[in-house]
Amino acid sequence: MPTDAQIAGGHKANLNNPNTSKESKENSRKILDEEFNGGDVPKASDHKDKDPGNVVGGLKA
Repeated sequence: MPTDAQIAGGHKANLNNPNTSKESKENSRKILDEEFNGGDVPKASDHKDKDPGNVVGGLKA
């Protein structure tokens, strides 16, 4: 299941993609404005509930 940050990121990418249609960009802008506070959502790295053991394991990898 994608997070809000991932969904908002997809819409942001759509806005910057020169190959998408004007209608698609307008739809992404509308969704970001209405559902994601203009795209201002916490990043995945902003979560405080990470398992410290997994973090240490990731650093060792």
